[in-house]
Parts: sequence; C-alpha cells; structure tokens
Amino acid sequence: MAASMDREYHLTELLQAGGDAPAALALGQPPKRVKSAPAVVEATNVDLDTILANYQGRNRIDRLIFIGERCPPLAVDAFRLALGLIKAETMDLTKYKKTLFFLNEALTHRGLPNEDTDTDWMDATGRAVRMQTDKLELELKTYKNNSIKESIRMGFNDLGNHYYKCGDMTAASKQYSRARDYCSLAAHHLDVHYNQIRVALASRDLTPVSNLLTRMEQHLSEDKTPELYTKSQVLWALVHLSQQQHRQAAAKLVNIPITNAAHYADLVAPSDVAIYGGLCALATYDRTDLKRLLDNATFREYLELEPSVREILRSFYQTKYAQCLSLLDQARNDWRLDLYLAPHVEPLLAQVRRRALVQYFAPFKTVDMHAMARAFACPADVLERELVALISAGDMNARIDSQHKVLRAKATDERTRTFQKAVQDGTTFLTNTHHMLLKVHLVQQGLVVQAPGGHGAGGMDPGIDMM
Repeated sequence: MAASMDREYHLTELLQAGGDAPAALALGQPPKRVKSAPAVVEATNVDLDTILANYQGRNRIDRLIFIGERCPPLAVDAFRLALGLIKAETMDLTKYKKTLFFLNEALTHRGLPNEDTDTDWMDATGRAVRMQTDKLELELKTYKNNSIKESIRMGFNDLGNHYYKCGDMTAASKQYSRARDYCSLAAHHLDVHYNQIRVALASRDLTPVSNLLTRMEQHLSEDKTPELYTKSQVLWALVHLSQQQHRQAAAKLVNIPITNAAHYADLVAPSDVAIYGGLCALATYDRTDLKRLLDNATFREYLELEPSVREILRSFYQTKYAQCLSLLDQARNDWRLDLYLAPHVEPLLAQVRRRALVQYFAPFKTVDMHAMARAFACPADVLERELVALISAGDMNARIDSQHKVLRAKATDERTRTFQKAVQDGTTFLTNTHHMLLKVHLVQQGLVVQAPGGHGAGGMDPGIDMM
C-alpha cells in the first residue's frame, strides 16, 4: 500500500474530511497531492506517552496524527499509537485507512516493511456499523410513531453519537441539529450545542464554535453546570486564539481553577492552559498585568506544571530579555507540534520580541545599539533591521543614527501638545453644547416626533421647560 516518497501529502487536510473520504483512497490509491505541506520539526522533546496520558477521546488521536505528520523522527510511533486508538475507541474506517497509508509512507521512508491492513477488524467493524445504524434508525422510527418527544430527542442524539464514532461528521451534525426541535429543558439545549461543538472540533473548524458558545451561555451557570461552564471558558480561549485575540484568550484561561482540570480533559491538558495562557499573556500584557499574573494564585498552580513557562514570564518581567527569548526558542519546536498552538507559535514569538524591544527602549532617550544587541544576544545589523521595522510600523517613536549606531527617542514638545489637546477639548465641548441647545429649541417648538408614552426623542418631555 506504500506509495513512492516523491509525493508530498498534507495529512491534516485529508483527515478534516471526516466521513467524506476521497474515493481514490477508499480504493487503496494514494491521495491527491496537496501543495501546502506542514512545517517539519526534526528535533523535539515531545513525549508520546505523555500525550496518551494527558488527553482523552478523539482529541488524543488527532494530536498523535498531527505530531506524526510534522515530526519525521516520531512519525512511525505516533501513527502506530493512533491506529491502536482508532481500532480500540472508534469505528472510523476512513481515518483508519488514511492513518495506515501515512504510517506505511513513514515506514517506506525508513526502509522498513509496511504494515498490513487489519482486514478482520475492518470487516467486523463494517458489519457492526451497519447493524448499529439499522438498529438506531429503527428505534428512532418507533419513537416518532409513538410521538414521545423525549425519546425522539434521545434517538437523534444516539444516532448522532453513532455517526460521530464512525467519523461521519456531516451526518452527526444533522442528527444533533434535528434533536434541537425536541428539547424541553435547558440541559437539552446545552447537550445539542456542545455536541455540535464536538463535531466542529473533530472537523478542525472553529468558525461555528463562537456562535454555538454564545447560545450555550444563555443556559450556562457556573454553579449549576460547572463542567460545561469550564469547558466553555476553554473553548472561548481556543476560539480567541484561532482569531489571534491573544489578550482575550489569556483572560479566559488564567482564572480557571486547576481542580476543574477533569472537566476539559477531552479538549486540552492542564499544562496546555499554562502554555496557552502564559504565551498569550506575554504577547499582550504590560508589566503591571504580568506582575498580577505572576501573583495569581490560581494560575500559579498551572505554572508549577510548566516551570519553563514560569521562568519565561519571570525573565521578561525582570527585563532579562536574552534569557527570555532563549527559553522561548528552546520551546519553539515542542509548541509547533501542538494541535491548537502550532499555527500561532511564530506570530506570538515575534510579537513577544517586538514588545521586548519596545519595552527595553522605553525608559531611555538614547541607547547604544551595540549594548542593546548584547542584551538581546543578536548581531547589531539584525537588531537595526528590527528597529527599522518597529519605527516604520509606528510601534517605536525613535530615530536611528546608523553611523554611530545610536537609537534616539524623538523629542516631543509637551507644551505644544498640551495646547493642542486643550484646543481640541474646547472644540468638542462647543460642538456638544451646540447640539444640546439645538435639541432643546426643537423640543420647545414642538418639532420633535413624539414617541409612545408622550415623550419626545431621547426620552425628553416637551412639557418641561429646559430653559
């Protein structure tokens, strides 16, 4: 089943198809070539046994496949572990075929014999899928004939769960959506919304999750539904992260009690909360907020699980920028193998570096660029290019003396700026006063259309003498 290694395939994009597998792959042919290949990580400290221990459900399988796709040294072991979990925990024949194909690609690359298809498992699973589908559809038909609303809702949910286990996310989403018409309690609506979120996550599409979370919040209570409430906070953080709203993502994560870790085990691990929250905070928080974060007793418990993140935060706060950036660079490859964080690693690290450069220069009027380069452990010419980019973007109000390698803050005339601000405030005040007087005269002359209840526009009673 192995194909020649002169092709490039993007496993993640293929797996996003869920139950809609390419027909060619179902026939044992190699999948269509995809031009965009994921970034390759050759060296990492990621431990696959830790992945198995820290995650649950389909999330664990997807993370192993994600690692296998991007890390050639771990590819064989990751795909083998994923295949074992697919066979043990799902009935997803499509994902089994795809993962086996890529395992054999990795084995061929290493010059090792290919794995044989487990035809016994595939045949038995195929029969079980057909029997279970027929059984659940018959039960649902019976419930509809009896017009039992709660039974119909449960029938749709059971059928949706079955399709989810089979990897047919399109069919699963349809069944979960149909269950909505038979919901009578808040808990039922929560189940429907969260099931649809599970489908979106399995399809690697976070686009609909924010709308679903907004609907869930109408029925959520931290006291009455603590598990779903905690899940919603983590899900909001993932949505904000995907939309590059890093400050909002950090705000959702830093106050989740670690005692609630079991509630979100099918989404992320406690160590992920430390990494996501710490990195997003580092990229967006000022010194005051960082100090508050380091003193946060709730988040400190997560940082105990990831000492490197704690040291990164402390180094940045203590202006040890070279140490901070070095630690970030050491963790870069591990984070590039994270299912949710990988697309954002480079932008986040670049943002942290920009903030460090700006923060380093903020207290000074002039800085020797050679000294600044030593502080950031980089060549002076590289630093100069970065500073030029910051100044051009408006992030740093300074000028560069390239001949003497000196960075100078632009002088600002505080006296002139104060007068300009006073003039601007005066103009705004006059404009607002003119608008208010015009409105008063319109009301007094009866030129304002009356709203229901006898009040004019803006809730002003025309019978009141404003003068």
